[in-house]
Parts: sequence; structure tokens; C-alpha cells
Amino acid sequence: MNVKTTISVDEFWQFSLHYYSLNNKQTLLLWLQDNAGLNVNVVLLLIYLQMKSVKISFNNISDLNKKNQKLDSLTSNYRKKRRELKADNIAKGMNDYRCSKYKELLKEELDLERQQQTNLLEAVFGSTGNDLNSCESSGIDIKRYLLSLVASNNDTKKLENMLEELIGEEEQLANDFGNL
Repeated sequence: MNVKTTISVDEFWQFSLHYYSLNNKQTLLLWLQDNAGLNVNVVLLLIYLQMKSVKISFNNISDLNKKNQKLDSLTSNYRKKRRELKADNIAKGMNDYRCSKYKELLKEELDLERQQQTNLLEAVFGSTGNDLNSCESSGIDIKRYLLSLVASNNDTKKLENMLEELIGEEEQLANDFGNL
């Protein structure tokens, strides 16, 4: 079944910015990134697609992670430099660590994050203008998938609770961003 849906790069970006700013989401997403090795944009895409009732397969997600590696590595380098600059500026006693160099690194990092999101959507759906077509799939349970990726983590219950919190606001998000 090929489903036409209103998923756009701009909407996904706005969703991500909104979602990232909710409650404890930034902390949870960064923990998954830094401690569980998950890509935040892939996690956000899975949550976004679930909210839009679009399902993708395990194979689709595996392909996403592979296609995303090069750009993710570049983004990670900017993130690392920005974090190091922040730590250095704080250690120097700067009241505002967000100097022009920090802001420049952050802008580059965000530009790369947005490009990652574009690439991820195109990898799943292919581009057809502003709308994207979904593909045939059996679908996955996001929480189960994310848990399988970080199964080696000793504190599985804590991780499960964190993932539950990440995906727990689906109804409100569907109202904010529309659910087909």
C-alpha cells in the first residue's frame, strides 16, 4: 500500500524543535545520544512518523542509520567542538559562554541537523516536492525497537521509562502537528 501523506521537511523540522523543547525531552534525547549511541534525528523521525500513523520496517531503519553515518559524524564533530568551547568558556569564568564562535558552531550544527533530517526523510520516502510518499511496510513499535538497540545497557528498566516518557505525548503532538 502506497500512502500519500503530508510529511514535509519543514514540518518535520518544526516538529523536532517543538518536541525537543518539551518538558524533559532534551535531556532524554541527549542521554540516548551520548550514552546509548542513538541518533537523535532518527529517534525524532520515528516518533514523528508514529504520530503521523506512518509505519516503517526494521530494514528501513537500518538503512537510515547506515545512510546517516557520514553526515552524523560531521555533525558530531561540530557538537564536540561546541561542547568543548562551552566547557572552556565556563572554566574561564565567562558569564556568558555563548561567544560568537560558540554561536557559529551551534548554527553549523543545526544546519547539519536539518540536512540530516532532509536526508532521512528522502531515504525513507524519496522526494516528490513538498509531500513525501510512504512505502509498503509492516511497521514497528518504536519503544521496542529503541530498547533492542540499547539492549546491552544494564539499567533496562530506567531506559524503558525514559523511552516511555519520550513517546508518551503522542496525542498532544498529533493535535499540534496533525495526524492523518
